[in-house]
Amino acid sequence: MLGSIPAGRWAIFTSGSQELARKRLAAAGIPAPEVLITGQDVAWGKPHPEGYIAAAQGLGVPAGDCAVVEDAAPGIRAARAAGVRSVLGVGAPDAQEIRPDAVVPDLRSVRWIPAGLEIHRQDR
Repeated sequence: MLGSIPAGRWAIFTSGSQELARKRLAAAGIPAPEVLITGQDVAWGKPHPEGYIAAAQGLGVPAGDCAVVEDAAPGIRAARAAGVRSVLGVGAPDAQEIRPDAVVPDLRSVRWIPAGLEIHRQDR
């Protein structure tokens, strides 16, 4: 999925530290995005919207124009509170009152297109 997104058009917000985030990205062979917001950069972690708002500002776009990929209910709540309209759940996010717009088991079927995220059905 990340390979289909143009440089400068994606960000990461994680509650972890800068060091941990960079090490995990490097271990996965993923270059760090230009905008990397961590728990060290915000006063409030998830489910507070501050991190997603900061990431959107770093990209120079309104949070409502962003798509968020999340794997946990606190992150989904944070995205919604930030005004994000499109939230994709990965794995099995907690089924609570705030739900993602769609859920995928992993990101292999997801691609970026200029209109946003596109999910290709995977036949089993």
